[in-house]
Amino acid sequence: MVRGTASLAAALTLRSAAVRGLAYEAQLHRIAARESEVKAFTEPAGDIVARVERSSDAGLLVAVKDNIACDGLPPARCGSELPPEAHAINAGPEATVVTRLREAGCVIAGTTRLAEFAVLAPPATANPHNAAYSPGGSSSGSAAAVAAGVVGAGA
Repeated sequence: MVRGTASLAAALTLRSAAVRGLAYEAQLHRIAARESEVKAFTEPAGDIVARVERSSDAGLLVAVKDNIACDGLPPARCGSELPPEAHAINAGPEATVVTRLREAGCVIAGTTRLAEFAVLAPPATANPHNAAYSPGGSSSGSAAAVAAGVVGAGA
């Protein structure tokens, strides 16, 4: 039995951390199981899971569009199939939104597919609820990742 508000707060914090940890593990399993069909991310599911598992954090998993710079990930390609050297210009400092997400305890799962340069035809990302449809648009990968339950949020 928990007595006093300090004890209650400590018990809730432990429970909350345990629940977050279980949700985090479930999301990693969903990435591994669903990514080959949804195609939300720009890299293979195994690479995402391995990188995220090495992280010491177990915060909210967030998917970031491939036009936002993230430290520790390849330069943003903006959905383009141009050779990697063409994207060296995008290898600048991490975007403020990503830094703030990390400071808030979020873990960046990876970058997501988007329409080329965020304006052209959508990528091969599938709607996780009906693969016959595309989530379309410049946020198609992030939207599909959130809808599939593999991340808690998309940026």
